[in-house]
Amino acid sequence: MLAWAGPFAPLRARAQPAGPAFAVQSIASAGRSVAAEFGDFDGDGRAELLTVVVEGMAPDEKRTLHVHAAQPEGGLAPTPTWSAPLPPGVATYDVADLDGAPGLEVLLLDRAGIRVLAGAGADASWRRILVPAPPTIAVRPDER
Repeated sequence: MLAWAGPFAPLRARAQPAGPAFAVQSIASAGRSVAAEFGDFDGDGRAELLTVVVEGMAPDEKRTLHVHAAQPEGGLAPTPTWSAPLPPGVATYDVADLDGAPGLEVLLLDRAGIRVLAGAGADASWRRILVPAPPTIAVRPDER
């Protein structure tokens, strides 16, 4: 279960409604939420919630990226609006605007370089940024 307090407002400016500025929303998860990030990942101008969810234990664990879209009435979708398996060998992530197009990219570090996810939604696409061999970074498998 993941819980937080926040305004869940779109990234663009808007008039503040009367009433409380924050609400607490719990989102159920089938596994452990090990990372979370707010940002406009699909380019619609509203902040979504990106989570990394782990189910099970290594070496049989299943790692998944989930995006919960902002709802027009406020809050986030209670179930993921987009999901994808986390590629094997990924050690860490970051988010950035690499191309200036609407929507943030998700950067996933692995042994060969960086996997880039753009448009986490219906138009999602993956690309790779490779590093010269031998790698300057390395990801070691979990020893559990």
